[in-house]
Amino acid sequence: EHVQLSDLLQELTSQYAALFPTVEFAIDQQTDDPDACMTGDAVGIRRALGNVLANAGRYAKGHVRITVSQQGHQFLIDVDDDGPGIPEAERNRVLEPFVRLTSEDGAEQGGVGLGLALVNRIVSQHDGTVSVLSAPQGGCRIRTAWPVNSTQA
Repeated sequence: EHVQLSDLLQELTSQYAALFPTVEFAIDQQTDDPDACMTGDAVGIRRALGNVLANAGRYAKGHVRITVSQQGHQFLIDVDDDGPGIPEAERNRVLEPFVRLTSEDGAEQGGVGLGLALVNRIVSQHDGTVSVLSAPQGGCRIRTAWPVNSTQA
C-alpha cells in the first residue's frame, strides 16, 4: 500500500498529543515533496511510527519533535524527545525483545520491552534501519530510515 507520510504523521501526532496532554508534539517536514509516499505494509508502518511516538511521549519532559527528510533513496524520520535519553552503552540493546532499562534512581521503566524491538523488526522488513541516538535537546532520538519505494519483505 502507499502511505502518505505527512497525513500519517499528522494523524499519529494528534493521537499521541491527546494521550500525553503535557507534551507538545511538532512536525518538521523537510522533504521537497509535501505529498511524499512510501510503499509497504501500512499497518506495520503505522505501528512502528506509533510505537516510537508513544515512547517519546512517555519519556519527554515537554517536547517531541518529528523531522522528516529525504537523503538519497531513503526517508529519514527522526523522533526527538527532551527526556532523560538512553545511555550510549544501552542503545543497541533497547532494540532487542524484552529489554527494559532502569532509571537513574534504579526503578525499572514501564512496559514489557517489546516496543522498540517491534519497530526494529518492522523497519527491517521494509529494508530500512533503526538508530538510537542523542537528541539535540539532550533526550533520545530514534531515527528510522525507510527506502523511498519500500516494500515489505
